[in-house]
Amino acid sequence: MKRTDSLILSLLALSVAIFTGCSSGPLPLPSASTIEVEDKQTLTQIVFADDTEGESVVTFTTSGVWMSKITEEGQDTSPEWIWIDPNSGKEAGKYNIHISLLQNFTSADRKAVIEIACGKNEITINVTQRGVTANGKPQIDPSLIAVTVEGGMNYNEIIDYVAAISYYTENKGIEVGRAPYENGGFTLKLDPEPGGLSTFDFDANKLEISDVKAKGITLKMEGFKSKTYVGDFFMENVYGYSGRYYYMDRDVSITGSYSESVAIYTINNSYDLNFKKGWNIVYEQVVTNLDKGVITMIFTTQPQNEMRWYFKPEQKQ
Repeated sequence: MKRTDSLILSLLALSVAIFTGCSSGPLPLPSASTIEVEDKQTLTQIVFADDTEGESVVTFTTSGVWMSKITEEGQDTSPEWIWIDPNSGKEAGKYNIHISLLQNFTSADRKAVIEIACGKNEITINVTQRGVTANGKPQIDPSLIAVTVEGGMNYNEIIDYVAAISYYTENKGIEVGRAPYENGGFTLKLDPEPGGLSTFDFDANKLEISDVKAKGITLKMEGFKSKTYVGDFFMENVYGYSGRYYYMDRDVSITGSYSESVAIYTINNSYDLNFKKGWNIVYEQVVTNLDKGVITMIFTTQPQNEMRWYFKPEQKQ
């Protein structure tokens, strides 16, 4: 028994020595979670109705996992018109938050609060999107086409409905909107996310293109009687501008000018296109000087005045 007691005492002494040797004091408590923003001025951002990005990136550093939440002033649900990327982080580190927005077609200001939390600490980003553009005018929704056709009452009996069609081959296309033709006009809503997108054939060697991977479609507006094509709708003004609808899958700018020779003519091309993600209108003007053999073609997204809609009936063979 004495030998057994001695062995037990020896093991107890060894255990104490081991535990006291591994710890010189109480175990450290985990440090509090922290989040620090690099520039506090970025926590308040004001943008215009046609802006699709925040004023600036928001940069912050966290000591651990972080999450985010977005709420809209006066609403209980998360708004669909604003989002951030990334919207969470799985580890400590430095992050750059990009704020994206849809264009504001409501003509009223709207406000969102972005809360980013790391543990019990958080930062708040307040974003206001104005109801007007930088020139003080409301942003018109190009996907909503409300048209009174010049002399349109004359076509009430020959047109049943209007279809917006994107042709990807000569005879095959995708319908992205339809509306009845009534009282000399129509109101048509274009599909907000149409299919059949492809890259355009803008020459990247001659033009400045902000994103060559941008894809989109363009439209023809056609009239139908009992599912039979009867003619085309188009818009133009007295200054020689015509308008065409384009959809783009992202913001992209296409600018620059170049000249080319076609037969006996010199064609000067000028591009000033600033597309927003979604539907846009491109205004095209052709100025011809036959005496000098010069044709100037202008393409711009800057709105043009006094645009009017017309109908051209199908030419019977």
